[in-house]
Formats: sequence, structure tokens, C-alpha cells
Amino acid sequence: MADSKSAYSEASKHYIEVKVPASAKDQKKFDKSKLREAKYNENWKKQMVNLNEIIDQYCPNYTVKEKGEKYVFRGDRYHVQADMVAGYLKIFDNSIKKWVNLDGSVADLNKGEGHYKIKKREEM
Repeated sequence: MADSKSAYSEASKHYIEVKVPASAKDQKKFDKSKLREAKYNENWKKQMVNLNEIIDQYCPNYTVKEKGEKYVFRGDRYHVQADMVAGYLKIFDNSIKKWVNLDGSVADLNKGEGHYKIKKREEM
């Protein structure tokens, strides 16, 4: 079991402390992510997840790619997209090309499904 949480947390800290202050583009992404967090955070907190467990389940043999404010764990069938600013994740099923819920059903993102707040280390 890899410690995906540590890698994600280090990348988040670097993004927020180094990349955002140095780039107007990243500052805009940061601001947009914070607005999303303010709007949806209470809903996301209804289903908090342990990032290590999610990665072990959906992307056991993963590669990582940073894409703006997103930290993406790419596995064979799934990829998990974690927001480095707002602290939530979504799961994408590559075989059906759709975002999914934890049970594998297709998520209706317009209804707030498919977004999960990442637990802090002390909550894991």
C-alpha cells in the first residue's frame, strides 16, 4: 500500500505555496477552486474518503500527472482526479468514459454526486 496521501499533500502544498503566487493562470485556477469549495464543501463532507484506500481500490498500479490544480492518479481502468486546492476527488471509469460513484454507478455530477472530500491525515 503506497502512501498516496503524502504525495498528494506535498504536491498540494507546492502548488499553493509556489506555483499559485508565481502564475496569474494558476491564481485564477486557485480562486475558481476556492469558489467551488465554498459552494459545495458541505455536500462533499457527507462522504469523506481516505485517499490511500481509494487509490488502492481504483488505481493500484498508478502513474501521477499534475494538471493545473488537479493531481491525477492514472490506473488501468480508472483515474482519480484530486483537487489540490479544495481537497476533493472524483473517479473516472475509462472503460465507459464517465465519472462514477464509489459503488461504480454513473455519477450525476449536476446533482452533486461523485465528489468526495479527502480526509485529512489525522482523520484517516
